[in-house]
Amino acid sequence: MLNADDPRLNFGHEFMEQSNNKFMKPHLFVLRLLELEIQVYMPSYAKT
Repeated sequence: MLNADDPRLNFGHEFMEQSNNKFMKPHLFVLRLLELEIQVYMPSYAKT
């Protein structure tokens, strides 16, 4: 499981810090985690 300090998550945190939309923040975070999990566990699917 990815650590919260993983450098791969930095761009996601920076983007959310710049966003003032409190409704979108959790959704963007979840989508980013799902995207990372797809890249880690299903690399062949992510490449298509």
